[in-house]
Amino acid sequence: MRNGLRPKSLETHLFSDGPKRILALDGGGVRGILTCGILEQVEAKLAGRLPEAEREDFRLCHYFDLIAGTSTGAIMATLLAMGYKVSEIKSLYRTLANDVFGQKKHGIIGMVPKFDSRKLTKVINTCFRDFLISKGADPAHRLELGSEYLQTGLMICSKRIDKGSPWVLTNNPKSKYWEWNSPHWQGYYDANGGPGEKFIANKHYILQEVVQASASAPFFLSPVEKQISSAEKALFFDGGVSPHNNPAMQAFLVATSKWRDNAKPWPKWNGEPKSPFGFGWKTGPENISVLSLGTGAYRPTFSVKDFKGKMAGLKAIEALRGMIPDTSTNGLTWLQAMSDPAFPVKINSELGDMDDLGIMNDSLLHFQRIDLDLDEPAVRDIIGDEAFEGENFLGAFEKKGVDGLINSMRALENSASTNMDRLESIGEHLGQYWFGMDRFGRKPTPSRGDPKADPASLILPHHFDG
Repeated sequence: MRNGLRPKSLETHLFSDGPKRILALDGGGVRGILTCGILEQVEAKLAGRLPEAEREDFRLCHYFDLIAGTSTGAIMATLLAMGYKVSEIKSLYRTLANDVFGQKKHGIIGMVPKFDSRKLTKVINTCFRDFLISKGADPAHRLELGSEYLQTGLMICSKRIDKGSPWVLTNNPKSKYWEWNSPHWQGYYDANGGPGEKFIANKHYILQEVVQASASAPFFLSPVEKQISSAEKALFFDGGVSPHNNPAMQAFLVATSKWRDNAKPWPKWNGEPKSPFGFGWKTGPENISVLSLGTGAYRPTFSVKDFKGKMAGLKAIEALRGMIPDTSTNGLTWLQAMSDPAFPVKINSELGDMDDLGIMNDSLLHFQRIDLDLDEPAVRDIIGDEAFEGENFLGAFEKKGVDGLINSMRALENSASTNMDRLESIGEHLGQYWFGMDRFGRKPTPSRGDPKADPASLILPHHFDG
């Protein structure tokens, strides 16, 4: 980097001692532009910790040691791990939303997906091709999960629908299925009669396909078929239909789970690997932090009368729609129960925001969730009454009123530029609000382990304020 900023290597991010940071990005269709608005504020705040000469070169992959994403979050997570600036992702995201969701697919909706998956394939492939050209590489090259262009840890969640199994993939070379003859797993295979049917090593999974599999939402897009062994194909859907639409809890499990000292036959390996995922990071708020970003939240509601009047199939769909916010809230509840957030988020009327409520006295991590309920009071509160009632917001919905405005922002596929503008503005206000707060000297992103501008060191001192 031209100004002396020396980011960590991938190996340092994954395996060095010292504090670790995780960024987790939810799924949410085109509402991911709201997340981009938050991320831009995160990036600016973190870059502001560096001397002015180094700020232009700063990327979020320099700060976070693992970036996890589901669906639209998987697209952003991958690009961030490749070293994209948030402004570049935001621009690409608008192109993706317009190209993929701008025109419905011909056919009977319900009998065929609502949108053409080939358009998503084209946008993703074009993005990766342009990236390779910018690096002076062959644009026809297909990036793999083991690509050297991934500058930090990456975790992507999808759902293997033919087996009903969530699939969580990372670029950790010590993970269980990373390569066929992994030296880290030879002891395991020796003890268990070999790995069985020869699988395609995770390191060779095509990154474009992994990203598209995570982002292929049922009803909207077609599933992705992938060869996973010499004899087996698998069918993958959006990770949002797994428990990991909010991937924060799974990312914490992947990063910190490890075998106990008395486990067998693991001691034969001299401590390698520490877990099936290959991480084994230390717990404790001084050792690990998780920043979890949403895409705007809401809980589907309807009257008893309306629900009873629906056909049985529609009742089932409504029930399934409620599972995504339920699983996301469940993960959030557990993470807050295991930590002591500076700014806890309300769970429900029973638990409240869980301030000082947990399952143990000592926290297992530093955790912060940033999201917003997409309803009138919350949106008014974050952007102000004047902006909410202005021409760019409510003024465009005079006939449909506030309910029409809120429903338009909640839609997963509303790629209209005016809607994207609203969501992005909400995300920017949300980021400014969260990163302008300080409570008991604690902030959403701790400074422990910051990338340092000094080429002689990889760690910044503790003088940063955000």
